[in-house]
Amino acid sequence: MDDRHVRTVGMNERGLFASAQMVSPPRATVGAPAEDEVYVWDAFHDALRECGSVDEVLAWIGERRVVQYESLQLHNLYADPTGDAMVVESGPAGNVMTQIDGSFVVMTNFHNGDFRGLSLDDVAGDGAERYRVAYRYIEENLETFDVDHAMEALRRVSMARGDYMTRYSLVLDPEALEVYVALERDYEHVWKASLAARTIETYRGFDDHRAFPLDSTGISGATLQAHAAALPQPSAASQRQLEPPWVLAALVAAGVLGVILWFVAKR
Repeated sequence: MDDRHVRTVGMNERGLFASAQMVSPPRATVGAPAEDEVYVWDAFHDALRECGSVDEVLAWIGERRVVQYESLQLHNLYADPTGDAMVVESGPAGNVMTQIDGSFVVMTNFHNGDFRGLSLDDVAGDGAERYRVAYRYIEENLETFDVDHAMEALRRVSMARGDYMTRYSLVLDPEALEVYVALERDYEHVWKASLAARTIETYRGFDDHRAFPLDSTGISGATLQAHAAALPQPSAASQRQLEPPWVLAALVAAGVLGVILWFVAKR
């Protein structure tokens, strides 16, 4: 956004997942937080640094009220390897925490807390139809849900038009600390990044196996796309000119709009 790259989704070394996404309508907007308040983006970013579970996130927020930037309204989704998950939102009178109900939770761009206890057809607001599509697909495939099903769910709700087109889709495994990546709505070619080994390798849709290091230099999306299209690899110099390095470590960079779904299989 405006030539700036901001982390908006991540998973830390303890398997805690967090995502900050745009939400509307605006609520609890402040110019600067008071001592007993915390910006929702700080609750996303700092929780990944400090916490390892949803319960620890709740304790970290504590009695503070989650408030919003004037320029960008967000809400957060958290999940951990135990299967616990919640959506945290700024409400008119205080924090709104929507706990997972069942085996999965979906968050798009309306306030989840406004529709607790209502039917799927009653959900309304920004991203409501994408929410229904994702919810129904996950529910229908719950017994056999896996990485490929997760990518298919994200494909069905990806955005190919408008101001916020889907740039990439991520599926995260908190036990293996692995991230599956589809770039620019190309769901035929999927990469797998290992946060432990610090590598990214071909996973699905490739004729041959390739692996790249995720070191301090990182690797650009253009390089991965070029390999998927069987085009000549851009030089290291051209990568630096085209875009900043794409680095995956404890956090994974992502766009501000998109559906993030969370599912933990019973093992």
